[in-house]
Amino acid sequence: MCFGIDSQRHVRTTRWAWVAALILLNVLEMASVKAQGDRAEWCERQWEIVSADSGEALQSPYKDILARWQKYRGKCEGTIAYEARLALLYAQMNEPSRAREILKTLGGTKSHYDHLVEVAALQTELSEIMLEGETDKRPRIKAVEAKYMVLVRKYPNFVPAYSMLGGMQTALDEHQEAIRTLIAGLNHTDKDKRRSPNLWGVYRNLTVSFAETGDYRRALGAADVAFELKKGISSDPYFAFAVAKASAGTGDFKTAHDALNVIAAKVPRVRSDPKFKETVDFVVAKEHPSKQKQQ
Repeated sequence: MCFGIDSQRHVRTTRWAWVAALILLNVLEMASVKAQGDRAEWCERQWEIVSADSGEALQSPYKDILARWQKYRGKCEGTIAYEARLALLYAQMNEPSRAREILKTLGGTKSHYDHLVEVAALQTELSEIMLEGETDKRPRIKAVEAKYMVLVRKYPNFVPAYSMLGGMQTALDEHQEAIRTLIAGLNHTDKDKRRSPNLWGVYRNLTVSFAETGDYRRALGAADVAFELKKGISSDPYFAFAVAKASAGTGDFKTAHDALNVIAAKVPRVRSDPKFKETVDFVVAKEHPSKQKQQ
């Protein structure tokens, strides 16, 4: 295979752009906890409809969701949940300044939606980090991760927080920690809801982290569930790398090569990602161990 050459900065930015989208997607598609009052409860039901998965695309059309959500402003403004979700949407759309403006209107108001407000603040901070030009974003992302760990302890039954934290840990290559966090999130989810469509991101991150820790069979099991819940995940480079690595690790080299060829065709820029070359080398080493030793 031939590998193109792009700047390392572009590769890192692209990777974290995927992460930010996946983390927020988990928040946007999860139902909230018990609402306060009839009006707030009604608005939360509308949110579930407004933010429902729109199809196989990997990333939701946030502008469309925003437009639909704003139609409920007259009935839902002032419920706190409305404002928190609005801020989340602006953060996802790379408009953290607008998200900040909304969060400022909430001040120190206490409600049953404090967890959503805190998540909106963290996601806004993450959006700001992603928009800034520094090459090494890891230290600041680690700071946001630490805040998410506090959030999980503060709201132990708020399942999306586990998903978001686990997603960040996967992206930071903290795979053992990610697995523990993501499994804890599933354990806090009712058994009959553990394969809900809005949990595809959990299984995506488990696929990546299991593959990186050498637990290849569990990686493939998680990959099957992730693909079942979200067909568009086949366009996610890091999911494809994990499938290729796990397949090669279990001796299925055809699937490994197919995964790499498909993602290279769908997302040509991955050829310049060091992770792509690393995965190719891993597959080749597993398939031809004698040649690798000679080299």
